[in-house]
Amino acid sequence: MVTDSIPKSRLLQAEYQKSDVTRDLQVPSDDRFLKAARSIEEALATEEAALVREACIAFLAEAAEYYGVSVPQVRVLRARPIRARESGGGTELFGDYHFEQKLIRVWMRTAIQKRVTSFGTFFATLCHEFCHHLDRDRFGFTETPHTRGFFERTAALYHHARATPASVSSGRRQGAGGGGSIGLARIWESSMKPLRRPGIGEETARLMAADRLESAEWVFHCRFPCAAVGRRWGGGCRR
Repeated sequence: MVTDSIPKSRLLQAEYQKSDVTRDLQVPSDDRFLKAARSIEEALATEEAALVREACIAFLAEAAEYYGVSVPQVRVLRARPIRARESGGGTELFGDYHFEQKLIRVWMRTAIQKRVTSFGTFFATLCHEFCHHLDRDRFGFTETPHTRGFFERTAALYHHARATPASVSSGRRQGAGGGGSIGLARIWESSMKPLRRPGIGEETARLMAADRLESAEWVFHCRFPCAAVGRRWGGGCRR
């Protein structure tokens, strides 16, 4: 994962530090989140966006009631959009959260091959965006930065709802003024090499490799890499 840069405003710096040190997120002692998450997995297997959205609404309603916040809206869209950069390359958007509308958007199909995403990827994105909602409605943050604490809270929600063990990451910051990096870039790069063949551009190869890695799902048990090898997921928030 890649953390956001520390803001210049003193107010936002204080919020950033508070988010960074808030590592724990209380989770229910029962299996209400697990049941709701399984319903999303079952709905995703049907490949029907309407059913997936219904299951997401049920999960978000359970989570919102438990945390005492408003229920965010959710839209389930199809193939992920790719945003090209003038300098070359681009980013693939997995999900986002609109502050004013309290709206979560998640995409359920991969960008290049248009396949239904793995449940791990989809649900990790949903948890990520819901934690942005928690930052605003529960913690009262003006902004909702990607800090180490934010990723810890997202991981707590995700792993509890899936009944999977949280892995321990060994990350570091890349300087006081810049975003820290905790990632799997080398693994992503090595996984892309077989796809770098004549007739396939580097960006297409990267996204196809992401599709392939995603289907294996293992990467999402390794501390939610929000960005790796120039890709970004789950953090394209609308401000």
